[in-house]
Amino acid sequence: HRARHTRHGSCGISPSGERGTSAITRFVQQSPGKTHFIERLAFTRADRLLRRLADEPLVIPVASAGKILSAIDDRIDGSLAALRAKFNRVELPALMQQRLIALAIDGFDELSDSRGYDNSWSALRELIGEVGRESLIILSGRDSFIGIETLRKLIGASVEHAGSKLHSVRLDFPSADEATQWIVEVSPSWSEYSSELRQRLDALIWLRRPFFVSQISQADPENFLNSGDEPIVALCDDIVSREVQKLGLPSEISEDAGKKIVYSILTEAARTMVDYEIDYVDAALLEVAVEVACEEHAPGNEDFQRALSARAKTLTLLEPAPSTGDSDNRTFPHEKIKAYFYSRHLIAEISENNMIPLGIRRTQLAVSDLAVLGALLSLETSSFVDELANKVSHLLSDQNVTSTAFSNLAAIGFVCASDLPAESPFALSGGTIMDALLNGKPSVRLRRVYINRLDVSDADLELCDFKECEVGELVISPITKMGNSRPEVHTVISQSNKGSVSAYLDKAQILEVLGRETDRSAGGDEFAIPDTLAILARMMLKSHWVRLSRDDKRGRRIIDRGDWDATRSILQESGFLEVKNIGAGGRPDEFVHLRNAESFLNVNTASEDIQRIVKSII
Repeated sequence: HRARHTRHGSCGISPSGERGTSAITRFVQQSPGKTHFIERLAFTRADRLLRRLADEPLVIPVASAGKILSAIDDRIDGSLAALRAKFNRVELPALMQQRLIALAIDGFDELSDSRGYDNSWSALRELIGEVGRESLIILSGRDSFIGIETLRKLIGASVEHAGSKLHSVRLDFPSADEATQWIVEVSPSWSEYSSELRQRLDALIWLRRPFFVSQISQADPENFLNSGDEPIVALCDDIVSREVQKLGLPSEISEDAGKKIVYSILTEAARTMVDYEIDYVDAALLEVAVEVACEEHAPGNEDFQRALSARAKTLTLLEPAPSTGDSDNRTFPHEKIKAYFYSRHLIAEISENNMIPLGIRRTQLAVSDLAVLGALLSLETSSFVDELANKVSHLLSDQNVTSTAFSNLAAIGFVCASDLPAESPFALSGGTIMDALLNGKPSVRLRRVYINRLDVSDADLELCDFKECEVGELVISPITKMGNSRPEVHTVISQSNKGSVSAYLDKAQILEVLGRETDRSAGGDEFAIPDTLAILARMMLKSHWVRLSRDDKRGRRIIDRGDWDATRSILQESGFLEVKNIGAGGRPDEFVHLRNAESFLNVNTASEDIQRIVKSII
């Protein structure tokens, strides 16, 4: 197969069409957009067949929907049911062998089993054996988790035995330079912030998706660049605010009430999608969501409710879902947007109602979902997060340790752990967790816990206590700080500063890599970075500036530390700390930026200048 790719992310595919040479094909990219590509391919194939322009097989998209790969048959049947197909999974091989149907399994990198890949991938190998060499299966996923060599190892023999071949195609979005240039051209207000914008786009590849590039161009530069660890929070809030301006609110409805109405509608859309494992909402659901939101935040205003019902499907954060067969159906432009609104529902349900939402009983939360949840919790007080962790622990006590609900609740507890003190860790004994994320300097105490995939790429694990624990896949980075206690790890995925990924499956290599991280981070050479400087440096990795205000939770973490004034003075005098006043109207706030943040975190291998500064702070 040959893929065509333009600078702005528009993609197409042209099949070879030769019988006997169909292949298991893998589309990979580090940024999102794979789902849109698959849907576009499916639509194009169906349209060409309908107009009798080709006899290529129809492409049936199959989404992971948070399920493990051993449940792939359920996913296939679910996709066929959604398309109202008159055949099922059992009849599929015969149709594929006759080149009438092709499968596109979207998000195969998320379809991992809680005990590694051996059992889970056998389902895919079995499918390959059933459909034979005349068939086409497209696997879509991120190569940051499963590279082509790993894929060859997992299913290469099955593909070869079926008489077919394995191919790999990589898709990318515009570079950070290209996206920055476009934003500055269409919105001159970004001109003086181009350097900071380029850095943010370089660090967060998913922001280069055309939808986000377009929305960033309309955002306030200072608000966006100072948005903290997870820009999707500020980005969505900015879009909602602009949406309210476009609604034309009656004088009796405040702007604040208007925002609550829009948030309520979008949160209900996200809840419905996750709870019922679908990727869209229909017009009837949106009408009900409008009615509920208006009854709560604008009671008695029936004219406004009718007007909003008519235009709800035109909200910027909802786009048409043509692959569903109904032009009135709507979906979110990106999974992170759905994760943002669903996380709001998640926090409210657990904190206010002490209930387990239906969605997390059914659908596995991914690491990207947990990152958005963590960003929302970072806006809350430490006491709120502490209370949420206690409620999660209480809910966990009633769950089966192998259930999806247990896995998700435990993962939420891990997210809360970044805000917990050393003397009150998030504790868990026994159980299995599919995907988990530890950020900052988390405090956890784990006993006999198996974690399928654990991302610690932005974590200091000094306060983590593991006993008889296993991790199927541990994701680390150059700034990961390993603690003295660690689990048994079966695979290490090491992400470099430039985005490249290295996988280590050999036990001796894993011990060497993790041992090296422990030696480097434990201060075994000369000294360790002081905590205040470490906190600031870690903040810099995902946010260019930190606001020094007690009204800002991130800034408060810095300025409330006893040694901050001395640390600030030394960093400023050395030229490594940039300080500026930013603020439109009212009293401007101080913002700080630490240069060479990664070098400070890896102090024992840093330059002599940085080591000298750290010593003076110590």
